[in-house]
Amino acid sequence: MKIYDPLEDSPRPPAGVPNDSAPLQPAAPVPTPIVDMHARAPATVDLPADDADDPPPAPFPLDALPPAMAAIVAAVARTARVPERLAGPCVLGLVSAAIGAGLEVQSDGQRTTRGNLFLLVSAETGTGKSRTFEVMAAPLLDYQERLQERWRKESAPRLQSQIKILDREIHNLEKRAGKTADTSERERLRGELEYKIAEHAELITRNVEPVLLAQDATTERLTAMVEEQGEVLFSASSDCRKVVDNLLGRYSATKSTDESFYLAGYSGDHVRVDRGSRPPVNLRRPCLGLLWFGQPDLVESMLAEDSLSASGFLPRLLICHSHATPQRIEGEPQMIPESDLSRWTALIESLLSAYRLPDADTPAGQSATHPPTGEPL
Repeated sequence: MKIYDPLEDSPRPPAGVPNDSAPLQPAAPVPTPIVDMHARAPATVDLPADDADDPPPAPFPLDALPPAMAAIVAAVARTARVPERLAGPCVLGLVSAAIGAGLEVQSDGQRTTRGNLFLLVSAETGTGKSRTFEVMAAPLLDYQERLQERWRKESAPRLQSQIKILDREIHNLEKRAGKTADTSERERLRGELEYKIAEHAELITRNVEPVLLAQDATTERLTAMVEEQGEVLFSASSDCRKVVDNLLGRYSATKSTDESFYLAGYSGDHVRVDRGSRPPVNLRRPCLGLLWFGQPDLVESMLAEDSLSASGFLPRLLICHSHATPQRIEGEPQMIPESDLSRWTALIESLLSAYRLPDADTPAGQSATHPPTGEPL
C-alpha cells in the first residue's frame, strides 16, 4: 500500500505558480550597499525623499513551497489584493498550527526541534490582513468547529453523566466509611474512595471543549488553555495589539514584560505556574506556536523593548514587514479557484489527522486526505 504524502502527491501548480518538483535554487541576494559608518559626513548633504534609496522589498519565495501552499498564497494575494509577503507567512503559520507537536527532528545530541513557529507580520490598517487570515485560516477554524460540535453532542453529555454518577458514588462511600466501626472495612472503603476521586479528577480534565487556535487570549488564560488542550496550542490573531499589550505588561501592576511562558512553549521546557488560590498549572513539555498580525508601530514598540530581546523572545520571532498598502478596489471581484481551496483544505486536514490529532476520528465533513472531488492534493 502506498503511503500518502501530502507534500509529494500534489499535482503541478496552476500557471503562474512555480513547480517544486524542479531542484530548488537559492534565492538571489538583495544587493545592499556597504557604508563606511566611520567616514566623515560631507559638509552639505542633499537629503533624498523618505525611503527613496531603500531597495525594493524582496518577493516571497513561492518556489520554496509545495504546490498546494504556493497556489493558495498566489490566489489569496491576487483576489484579496495583498502582497505575497503578507499571505506567505500566513500559510507557514497555519501549517505549523496543523502539525503542532506531532513532528520533530533531532537537531543535536541533546535537543529536538519541533515545527512550532513564532511569526509576526506587520501591515498597516486597511491593507487586507484580516481578510487574508480569514480566508486562509478557514480550514483550521472549520475543523475546530466540527470538533467542538461533536464534543458538545457526544463527548460532553457522556463525560458529564459519568461525573454525576461518580459524585453520587463518592458521596455514598463517604457515608459508609463514616458509619462503619470495622477498621479493615473502613480501609477498604478508603481505597475504593481514593480510586473514585482519581477517576473523577481525570474526567474533569477531559471535560474541556477542544481548541486548535486561541485568539486574543491573555498570557494567563493562554497558559491554562495549553494545559487543557494536552499541552499543544497555537496563538493566532489578525490584530494582535491587545495580545502584545498583555505581553508588554501594560495591564499589570509592575508594568514588566510577561514572556516567560512563551519562551517555555517555544522550547518545550517544563513550566509550573502558581497563581493565587487557583490550582497550579504544571506543563511537562508544552508546544506553543503563534501567528500575529500587527501594525508597524506595534512591531516597532516590541523591537524597542530591551527585555524582550534579552530574554530571547525577539530572537525566536520570525518578523516579516509585508510593506502592504491599501489597494483601490476596481473591476469585478475575483474568486479563489475552488481547486486551490480544496487542495489547501485537504492539506490542512491531512496534517491535522497525521500530526496534531492522530488519535482522533476525522470530524464529519470532508475527508482528511482528499478533497470532495477525489483528486489528489
